[in-house]
Amino acid sequence: MDNANCLSINLPVTVIVNDITITINTLEDLELIEDIFDDFENDSDVLELLFPITIILNDHEEIVINNQDELDAFIEQCTDYSDDDIECIDFHYPISFSIYNTQFQIIETVFIENDRELHHFLERIENSNSGALLVSLNFPITMVYANGETIEVHNNQELARVLNEARENCDDEEACRKQAVDRYLQECYWEIHRYNGDDNFRDFDIYFKENGELLIVNENSTGVANITGIWRTSVTDAGIVLSISELTEFDEDLGGDWLIVQCHHNKFELIRENATVTDNTRIVLKQECEDHLGCSAQEVRSFLRECQWFAGSNLFANVPSGVFHFLNDHVLVVANSVTNEEIVGHWDIELTYQEITLVIDLPPPYDIISKRWKISECGEHRIKMINGDNYLVFEKDCPYQCFENTTLTECDGETDDDSAIFDLTAAFADCVLTAVHSFTYYESSEDAANGLNQIEVPTEDANTSNPQTVYLKVENINNGNFQLFEIQLHVEYCNTDCTELEVDSYLLECVWNVVDFNGSDDLSGYDLDFNNDQGITITDMNINDAFTGFWSTSQTNDGVLIQFANIQAINGDWIVTDCGSDRLVLHNNSGVTIVLEQDCN
Repeated sequence: MDNANCLSINLPVTVIVNDITITINTLEDLELIEDIFDDFENDSDVLELLFPITIILNDHEEIVINNQDELDAFIEQCTDYSDDDIECIDFHYPISFSIYNTQFQIIETVFIENDRELHHFLERIENSNSGALLVSLNFPITMVYANGETIEVHNNQELARVLNEARENCDDEEACRKQAVDRYLQECYWEIHRYNGDDNFRDFDIYFKENGELLIVNENSTGVANITGIWRTSVTDAGIVLSISELTEFDEDLGGDWLIVQCHHNKFELIRENATVTDNTRIVLKQECEDHLGCSAQEVRSFLRECQWFAGSNLFANVPSGVFHFLNDHVLVVANSVTNEEIVGHWDIELTYQEITLVIDLPPPYDIISKRWKISECGEHRIKMINGDNYLVFEKDCPYQCFENTTLTECDGETDDDSAIFDLTAAFADCVLTAVHSFTYYESSEDAANGLNQIEVPTEDANTSNPQTVYLKVENINNGNFQLFEIQLHVEYCNTDCTELEVDSYLLECVWNVVDFNGSDDLSGYDLDFNNDQGITITDMNINDAFTGFWSTSQTNDGVLIQFANIQAINGDWIVTDCGSDRLVLHNNSGVTIVLEQDCN
């Protein structure tokens, strides 16, 4: 929390991590911060201390810090401090010392209750002016490892050995001993949270059984056989190694010897040396127990910020229904569905080891749910909470999901001038929102954002170019929040009344290009020059090479038929479905579409 090696922060302290409030009561609670940092791979992690706080210096002096600048000043003084602490073992207090005089007679017995008292006692001994003092630690004493295990020490030699072993295995990380690793692995089950930085194995849960058998289950698949194998742990010079073997599947991915490089009771990071690539394979395992919610505090926060939510509660007698909007900066807005009035309050997510809590603070009439709600069920679309005998359920509603960028197409009639009249309201006719939303249309996104130059009659809008993009603005009239959606206006040449003579006369004017061949522009680089003798000169403009083919027209009940021969890509019969003097749309019996456009340059 402090990024300093010569001071510590006195607990408890409240921090905000990625917009989630956490109260750190013990050193073990620091794992809550690590879990949030590790929750998403590519997000930006931010930790904010709530001041004032109290820091403890190396001499155990306590100083009240009122802001970040004051803390930074202390941190700057200790950046080069050499931290020789053994982080993963400590005394189990109380301990006692016997003080002897020079005649080896006990003159005092001192009982020590904590690190601070021990520090001051050692300073007293070091600075004593009363002559030589002999001090002896009274055995037996109990030492406590970071994972909670204890060991009893009976003399100075044992104490030196235990401390040296702890220093070698610590490396400033919480060192797990083999016994603790085995116990942790068999508690609950484990999710493959990360595999080389991705979540491709996130759906697979690993069960480490007491008899050494291993079971891997894909929770999201049905009809898929479970994967079995064998597991064991061993102690090596490098640390604790988890060995996985005899897997019925994924042996290449998950099998082998995995060194545990980070160890917590509910999260392991493992690394396997891989001889075939330069990088090692790394796995992060997270413990999952039966009472696990299924989503993290960060996911709860992310879900609530999406779309809008409807609420149900046993406290809602005579309370009007409302739409809940969980906004940034912890602002909670409830739109009263009856009056369209907006009620503004506050929301927050708090995290402890025991639970994720949603804090709600709203004025009347929704003050009835202004409580601290423990989340009991969690999903992307439904979140249930309890407070004593009361419950509160939120269900997500995403009204804008109906909206997406779309295209309106109209025919230009007989004018061939790229213009038509559009009914813009038809673009999203099936999308319905509550009365607090307004729909307005604009010719530019800038005008839409600023509410300028609104299209006055959206049911009779004439396009100004072909194609043209206009914008629908869906706005909550109570809070001003809005979203923009694009509507592309496209005018087609829909005059299908061309006669065979008209088609012939159009084709004989200038040259033509295949601008669209069934959705592709692969043939756009060819010029087609139609001749009176029913010959066609096709020129590849990329290499300036030409060859000849044949064409003919005839009138059928389906329209004008154009036949192409000796032109490999477009050989066959084509019906003219859209006809204009400079643009023709052709279809064949296979459903292929050709768009020809005239080029008189």
